[in-house]
Amino acid sequence: MELVDLLFNQYPVVGYTALIALIVFLWWIYANKRPAFPGRIIGILLFYGHLPIGYYRRFAGLMVDITDSVFNPYTLTEFLKLAHSNISKEIETTPNEVAKRTLGKLKSTLESMIKGEDITDYIQVLGTRRDFIKHIWIVVGAKKPIEEYAVPSKLVSFEWAFLSFIRRMAIWGVRYDLPKPVRAKGLGKLRVHIFMPILDPDEEDYKAKLYQLTDDAVNALGYLGSTITSALKLTVENRALKREIKALRDRAKEQQKELARLSKELDNARLALSAKSIWGPTEEEAKIAKARPIQAKYMEMLMSILFGEALGMTLLPGILGLDIAVSVFVGSIFGAFIFYLFFGEK
Repeated sequence: MELVDLLFNQYPVVGYTALIALIVFLWWIYANKRPAFPGRIIGILLFYGHLPIGYYRRFAGLMVDITDSVFNPYTLTEFLKLAHSNISKEIETTPNEVAKRTLGKLKSTLESMIKGEDITDYIQVLGTRRDFIKHIWIVVGAKKPIEEYAVPSKLVSFEWAFLSFIRRMAIWGVRYDLPKPVRAKGLGKLRVHIFMPILDPDEEDYKAKLYQLTDDAVNALGYLGSTITSALKLTVENRALKREIKALRDRAKEQQKELARLSKELDNARLALSAKSIWGPTEEEAKIAKARPIQAKYMEMLMSILFGEALGMTLLPGILGLDIAVSVFVGSIFGAFIFYLFFGEK
């Protein structure tokens, strides 16, 4: 409550902006989870569609059967005619022979659907929404409902929009996407996909291939399983070995640092031993070490005074007219000043 009071009373702009952002985020989640069209909910279908150019694409969504609730035969016919026209153009322009054969099968299937008296007897239309975009899947060439072509998964997804769990199912087939979005009256902009299932779990050939294996296939699977197990074991051992090598390298770096520290301490100990003392000199000892002998100072003082007396006796009588004795005395004082200035303690 204190946080709410702080946001909405003291900082109302920040508080209401955060509230609006939270509402938009929750609405975005709900808009992607709830069905895009009214109709019978089939479940979460995973379309593994083989494209004419040679690879497949995966599409997952909460599918709703909208064949009878949303679309009418005229709208479906127009969609199929548009897809038929685009496929005809791609057959003429594509150089890939495999793509031409795949597109040719789709084209012939669409032609038979378009020529049918009641087109809703031959096709099924599914709708979903993903990232605010509506998608419709027009299933052609199916002899039974699309969910009967699906292979169920043991995994389920919780849909909080329905507060229930919905099973996931996978379907394999040939897929063709219209290059541009199509705008339908009352539905807005749509992405249209044509899908023709090619795998039927109820077919005997499929069951035979799935559940009956030859001895060579069984042996190959056994060898493959043992090989994968050995490879996984080797991978785990390789990772453990890499971790041990890294730990040894880190330990070696720490030992090098410790050796460098001990070497420095040993050098300091050797230096102290060579100085015959492990303690540094005191301030008085440093002054004594710097001090010069007293005889040298007396000699310097004597020379300075004699130089001053000679200088005074030579210059002062002639310049100032002083007596010799006074000139010598003044020269002595000047010599003492020179000694203090140049040789005194600093």
